[in-house]
Amino acid sequence: MYAKWNDIDIPNVRAVPISREFIGDSARTIGGKLRRDSSGLKKVWEIEAVFLTEAEALALTGAWDTTNYKEGEFWLNEFGEGNTKKAMVDPTSVQEEIVQFERDGWQENGRRLTFTVQEV
Repeated sequence: MYAKWNDIDIPNVRAVPISREFIGDSARTIGGKLRRDSSGLKKVWEIEAVFLTEAEALALTGAWDTTNYKEGEFWLNEFGEGNTKKAMVDPTSVQEEIVQFERDGWQENGRRLTFTVQEV
């Protein structure tokens, strides 16, 4: 799987669970009938990227930090080439783990990143 954030590659994406966020309100009336007002659904992607070099991870986390996690352009290969979604990364969801692996030499300060992307 392949993904990008504002044209920054997110390599080695291993898993992308997708959920939907309901935009609206629902409640039961006094008679027990379910009532729902809705304006739509938005997608939420949980991204897990493994075996990133330190530079690859810093490119992403640095971009989020410098923009204070503002809206950006998110792309997954399932969207098709050139089709992006306006989205935001939830800053409280970003988890970074230091890992070691072999790619273009031994990477002692590699990273595993998990984070949540929410459609705007």
